[in-house]
Amino acid sequence: MGISYKIDKEKGITYVLWDGIVTADQFLAHVRKLLSEPGWPSHTKQHLVDLSNLNVMSSSALDEATIETAAKLYLSDISKIEGLRVAIVADQAFMSAKTFEKLISKYHLITVIVFASLETACTWFGEDTTETRRKLKELKGLTS
Repeated sequence: MGISYKIDKEKGITYVLWDGIVTADQFLAHVRKLLSEPGWPSHTKQHLVDLSNLNVMSSSALDEATIETAAKLYLSDISKIEGLRVAIVADQAFMSAKTFEKLISKYHLITVIVFASLETACTWFGEDTTETRRKLKELKGLTS
C-alpha cells in the first residue's frame, strides 16, 4: 500500500490516493516526486488528495514532524505551488489533514481545504463526483 497519483492534463487536476499503511518516508518521497514532475501542477493548479482509504492507526506519515517537513518541501518551490488549490478528503485523518492545512496556508501561497466528503470536494473544484471516484479507483491498484 502507499500513495499513487495521476495528473489529468486535459481536466487540469491531479488525483492522489493514499491507501492502507503509508510511512513518513513514502509521504516525503511522494512530495519530492511531485515537485520534480514536469507536468505538476496542472494548468488549473487543482490537486485532490483522498485519505479515506488510509489506515490511520498503522501509518507513520501523519505525525506532526512529518507533516511539517512535507509543508517545508512544498514551500521550497514557490514557483510550482503558488496558486495551488488543494482539496483533501479525510475522515479518520481529518485532524492531521487540518494540521497540514494550517501549516501551509499561513504562507498564503496555497489554498488547502480539508473536506469530510468527496462530494463536497468535487463541488469546490466543479468536478463530477462519479468520474472522480472512477479515477481514484483506478489509482487503488497502483499504490506502492
